[in-house]
Amino acid sequence: LLGAKEMEANGKRERIVAPVPRYALQTRNVIRVSFVRQLASDRCRETPEPYPVSVLASSHMLLDKIEVNSDFTGLMSKFANGGTLLVPQAHLADAAGTLPRVVRLAATPGLPPAKAKSQPVAGNTAKVDGPYLAVDVTAEGVNEGVKPEQDRLFLAGAKDRPLLDVRGLNRVGIIEVHGSGDNIGAVYRTLGATPPSMEKPIQLSGGNLAIMGNNGLRTEVNTHDPSGQGAMKEAQPGLFERGYWWLMPLVILALFIG
Repeated sequence: LLGAKEMEANGKRERIVAPVPRYALQTRNVIRVSFVRQLASDRCRETPEPYPVSVLASSHMLLDKIEVNSDFTGLMSKFANGGTLLVPQAHLADAAGTLPRVVRLAATPGLPPAKAKSQPVAGNTAKVDGPYLAVDVTAEGVNEGVKPEQDRLFLAGAKDRPLLDVRGLNRVGIIEVHGSGDNIGAVYRTLGATPPSMEKPIQLSGGNLAIMGNNGLRTEVNTHDPSGQGAMKEAQPGLFERGYWWLMPLVILALFIG
């Protein structure tokens, strides 16, 4: 719930301002506005009276400039101006089998088809400038944060408690964000002998590591902020952002009187 307001229902125009926090943004966002009349209880014996409501054409959204972090949300903002899709050269020989999965993988972090540039890679690594998505290949200079060992996926955490420890992997894929600034990108790798069957794109948000299976997204982790404390601090607006600016004159007056 981004915001709510009790309406007067007197026929006059009313406004509600609902800031969207950064951690709630995804590749495709839908804002739903609902008008709900509280149901009257039987003891109050109230007669509910309906009234017409509508969203006016003056409703709008304002975009704010935020710092691009090394997560899926930051990668989505960089993909707004296009990016590079890195695929193995072998995919061209089996386009019917690999193209549907690559298309859904590209739609997962928000790589737009109209602005994307495809680049087949003959080896395992390729040099790329700007935002990118590498499928079963890696970009030069990328240090893998998660290294699978045979059928195990282990991601170390704090105080000897792992963030991830999964065994018996098959039909599992992992996508991880690397880099920062203009050279941010994501690397997808298949864990196991068979890649997962992606029936549709997956919704990603504020993490930088996602594991997907045949049934879609299995888990999403932000390795830079596993506890989510950073997102909670960001979600708490200040006094002026909450509309409490009128407290400042009262404080100045109280200090003057004191």
